[in-house]
Amino acid sequence: MKILAFSDLHVDMDVLRRLKKKAIIEKVDYIIAAGDLSMFENGFDIVLYELNELNIPILLIHGNHESRQFAEAESKNFKNIIFMHKKSIVKENVLFLGYGGGGFSTSDKELDKYSDIFKKEIMKNKGKKIVFIIHGPPYKMLDGIYGNNVGCKSRAKFINDVKPDIVICGHLHEFAGKFLKVGKTLVINPGWEGKVFQI
Repeated sequence: MKILAFSDLHVDMDVLRRLKKKAIIEKVDYIIAAGDLSMFENGFDIVLYELNELNIPILLIHGNHESRQFAEAESKNFKNIIFMHKKSIVKENVLFLGYGGGGFSTSDKELDKYSDIFKKEIMKNKGKKIVFIIHGPPYKMLDGIYGNNVGCKSRAKFINDVKPDIVICGHLHEFAGKFLKVGKTLVINPGWEGKVFQI
């Protein structure tokens, strides 16, 4: 399975054109959009319209520039967009888990509670590869700014507990295009230009 992941587009239409071209040339099976497609929700519908035209399934979470309610409602207008916040979906041999929002908090009590539901999904899908899609980075994973780690400890705990194969995150533009290996887990901040990978 070939995937194109990106985040933090912020309605840059030139970059969006390049992303669409990359998706076509690489013949990707799925696109992951890891939040902040808009500028405080402005232009969100335009970006979704352009992505939907590709006729490729798009797994989408909201970032800190979109509210959950807004992103979920807008996503329903497009047949190829799957809103993934607090959702899991199995495609072939891969279990995708989505948890949007955040970016500035170092803990997330809602995720702490919800992680048990995700863990049950993982148990039901033993043997499948796991891709965890989030917006804000986990603590000590692509989150070091000015000597401080600003990522979320709740996300880091969940990742350390379940050891997904791949984590897609964004938010911190300084880490766009970077990746980090944590045990068996590959953590990727694909940035706005996007990264193609196989799983």
